[in-house]
Amino acid sequence: LLVAPFSIAVSEGLARGLRSFVSGGGTLLVDSRFGWFREDGWVDSEIPAYSLKDLLGARESSCRSLTAEGASLNIVTEAIPGLRIGDTIRAWHYLETLEVVGSSARVLATAEGGQPVALLNNFGRGVAVWVGTSLGLSYESTQDPGSEKLLAGLAELAGVRPPVSVDPPGSLEVRVLTSGSEQLVIAINHSRAEVTAKLKFSELLGTAKLRDLVAGGTYVAERGVITLTAPPRRAIVGYSYE
Repeated sequence: LLVAPFSIAVSEGLARGLRSFVSGGGTLLVDSRFGWFREDGWVDSEIPAYSLKDLLGARESSCRSLTAEGASLNIVTEAIPGLRIGDTIRAWHYLETLEVVGSSARVLATAEGGQPVALLNNFGRGVAVWVGTSLGLSYESTQDPGSEKLLAGLAELAGVRPPVSVDPPGSLEVRVLTSGSEQLVIAINHSRAEVTAKLKFSELLGTAKLRDLVAGGTYVAERGVITLTAPPRRAIVGYSYE
């Protein structure tokens, strides 16, 4: 999975590389104003530059800056896991409408007037997704659930799996740092309440025990799952071992 946020300038070499990546089976995500400029700083005859409409299945039709809240992308196709018809993605910074070209592109979302604003295109053995708003800014600024569903669904579509799954989802932020065979697991509770969660480690990590390096104590896996309780606004830093 390759994410290219707000990539307004594209070189000819990058265009070739993206075509090769997707046609070989990769999944590409781009957002608003992708390929606005060529590498020489000029705007091409159409957006995206270097005729990348074949890769993305569309060209830009129009784009406007957003100065007020309320605009959204309305999901109309269930092509990405987790996204359902009727779900919305909050628009941020730009709202870009797209003109579909070719027969391999599917409209994922429309604006209130029905214009396409997000689509998925099959290209070779891979998939390219174009979302006509600043997707990263939308999630960073508002924690928009629709943006989160899209990003998580694309990761699933591309076969990306997290090293640690958390149940219930979103209860803890978990990061794993590795050095050779050693691993540090950092579980962060961002909320103001105590959180109990179950952590299931991938076979690649193979963690059976987790020793808390801050508060002491050891968490032992049961059927491959470690259950831990994190205090409010605190982190558990653990050393994992078999």
